[in-house]
Amino acid sequence: MSNNLLNENILEVRLCGETVNDGTIPISDYIEYLNGISNLCKCTNALLNPGTNLEVRIDANIKKGSIINTLSMLIQGVGLFTNTQTSYSLNDIFNMLGIVGKYGTSLISLLKLKKDKKIKSVIELSDEKLKLEFEGNGDIDNAYVTVSKEVMRLYNDKSIRENLEKSVNILSKDGYDSIGFKRPNAKEYNYIDKNITKYLNYTSSTEEVIDNLYEAIVEIENVPPTKLDNKWRFKEQTGDSYWAYMNDSDFKNNVKQNGLFPPFLLKVIIRKCEIFDENNNLTKIDKEIIKVIDVLQNPEQKKFL
Repeated sequence: MSNNLLNENILEVRLCGETVNDGTIPISDYIEYLNGISNLCKCTNALLNPGTNLEVRIDANIKKGSIINTLSMLIQGVGLFTNTQTSYSLNDIFNMLGIVGKYGTSLISLLKLKKDKKIKSVIELSDEKLKLEFEGNGDIDNAYVTVSKEVMRLYNDKSIRENLEKSVNILSKDGYDSIGFKRPNAKEYNYIDKNITKYLNYTSSTEEVIDNLYEAIVEIENVPPTKLDNKWRFKEQTGDSYWAYMNDSDFKNNVKQNGLFPPFLLKVIIRKCEIFDENNNLTKIDKEIIKVIDVLQNPEQKKFL
C-alpha cells in the first residue's frame, strides 16, 4: 500500500484545555470523547457506503496542554476509496461532516446557519443540489442556503446527528476548550471550540415538516369526474403512483370548461411534504401539483395552458 493511500486513512484529533495541561485526562471523559468521534465516522460511512464497515484504530501522543490522537481508519468492503455515486472516500466523509477541509455547506456549517430555525422548504436545483429556506427568518442574507443531497442525508439521519453531538460533548464540560482536526498533509488544525455545542444539540421533541419542490413528468391515471377539487391520481416516470391535489387553478378551470382528452402526459412542479416524528423517522408524505409547465401528450391539451 502506498504512503498516499495510508495518509488517506489518517485523521489527527487534538483535545485542548486546562484539564489536559498535565498530560492526563479522566478516563470517562476520554472514552466518551473518542467513542463519539469514532461512532460519528462509522455512522456516516454506513449511510454513504452501504455494505461496508469502517474500522477505527487509535494512537495517542500526549503533550503538555493537549492530547493528540491519531485515528487510523479503513473502509472494509465494496468500493474501497472510490468516489462514485454510491461510494465515498474518508476525505469526502470528513469534508461533508465539516471537521476538515472545505466543502461548501457541510453538516456542521448547516447546523450553525440553521440555529434554532426550522426548514420551511427544500427546492431541488439543476446541479443536483438543494436550496433550503428557513422558516420565520428576518435575516435576508441567511434566509436560504444551498447544500448537497449527501449533506442533507446526514442532517436527516438521527444516529449521525446524535453522534455528532456526542463527539464534541466534552467541550460542554469545564476544563476543555477546543478540539482540532487535521489530515497528515495539512499545516494547521481545524479547531472547533465550545460555542459549537449550542448548534449541535439534537432534540427530538417536535415534528419537523420539510417541503420539497421538484419537476416531474406525470400521467393522469384518474380524475374525479364531477369533483375536480378532490385528489387526482398521478403516476410519475419513476413508477411512483399516488393520489394528490391538482392545485394549478388555471389548468383545473380549463379542464372544467373543456374536459379531458386522454392519453396525455404533463410536465409539472410537485410539492412533496415530508413529516418526521420526534425520533426523526419519516411518518408521512403528501404531494400536490402546484403548476402545470407543459403538456407532452395529447396536443388538444395544449390549449389548457
